[in-house]
Amino acid sequence: MTCLAEIQSPINIKIPILPYRDNNNRIIFPHGIWKGVYFSEQLKAAIKYGYKIKPLNGHEFTRAKLFNDYIYHFYDIKKNSTGGLRFIAKMQLNQLYGYFGRNRDLIITQNVNRDELSNILLTRIVSNVIKINKDTFIVLMKGNLNHNIIKQLKGQIDLTGLKDINKTIKSNVAISAAVTAYAQIEMIKYKSLYSDNIYYTDTDSIFLDIPLSKDMIGNELGKMKDELTKLETNIIDKALFLGNKQYSYTFTN
Repeated sequence: MTCLAEIQSPINIKIPILPYRDNNNRIIFPHGIWKGVYFSEQLKAAIKYGYKIKPLNGHEFTRAKLFNDYIYHFYDIKKNSTGGLRFIAKMQLNQLYGYFGRNRDLIITQNVNRDELSNILLTRIVSNVIKINKDTFIVLMKGNLNHNIIKQLKGQIDLTGLKDINKTIKSNVAISAAVTAYAQIEMIKYKSLYSDNIYYTDTDSIFLDIPLSKDMIGNELGKMKDELTKLETNIIDKALFLGNKQYSYTFTN
């Protein structure tokens, strides 16, 4: 279930666990009181850590294990492969939930001449126009005609040859949102156990100044992978964290 709720974080929580997108389109983890839309399982997890949740509205979705065979198939390949085959298996896993989170508005790239350009600018939502020469242009536009504008200009423009390009985009935001939320739920245990030792964390990684418990590390699904062992070291000398997925570090073998 997706739920619009009023959230109140516990006063003494050192590392908040519920994300929120602010007015500047940044993802933050706030203290205090706010309203937001969340996956119901994420709210249930937050309650265990002292969050107060007041549901306001929601939408219920059917629960099913849709991708178990797919995930285990490609994870087994990834775990037992190297090089290109491992990379392909990893991409099949990482990009699955992103596939279902795609924007349903298809962007079309099309070469047009000068005569066609005026009609396209009038009848479509155009992202960009690139001039090739005096008579040829590349246009990036949304796939569907802007029917509201066409109604206003009916009879005033020539739409001959301008077809409504309508392709179906298979997406389901509920699936992608649930996958992301489950990853955030999984990270809660690391944030709570190592709240005094965290330098950086996101939906699937964490940087600490002490080693993780050995029972949390392994090649099985749901366990952390120690990336430093691949580099034949266990200590990072210096690290710089600029933002989400934006960091660098140096180490000594």
